[in-house]
Amino acid sequence: MTYQDLSMTKVFRQIPNRFLLSLAVSKRARQLREGYRPLVEVTEENPNPVLIALREIEQGKLNVIVKERHNAEEEYLERMEQDLELQVAEQESEKDEKKPVKDTKETKSKAKARSLAA
Repeated sequence: MTYQDLSMTKVFRQIPNRFLLSLAVSKRARQLREGYRPLVEVTEENPNPVLIALREIEQGKLNVIVKERHNAEEEYLERMEQDLELQVAEQESEKDEKKPVKDTKETKSKAKARSLAA
């Protein structure tokens, strides 16, 4: 069994979500390495557990059941929006701190001293 023998179109028909597919394949491959028996015929001497798991999914021998459905994308977008709001607030506060104070002799001499030091 080689990767070329697989029909990824059939695999994606069984599990269209790539994230769930990768989780299912990795979990099943781990089971196969631990000694679970394959659900498909294996003719190779040293079979690749990932290919076996993909073949099981392709042939419909292995089904994925999602116990809980999380709105991960929505949660991620909400967190991202909150982070962006925090970044904007931080940038605005930095701008407020950088606003020039009245030009006095003291601030001009400090600026001149800094420029000479650099």
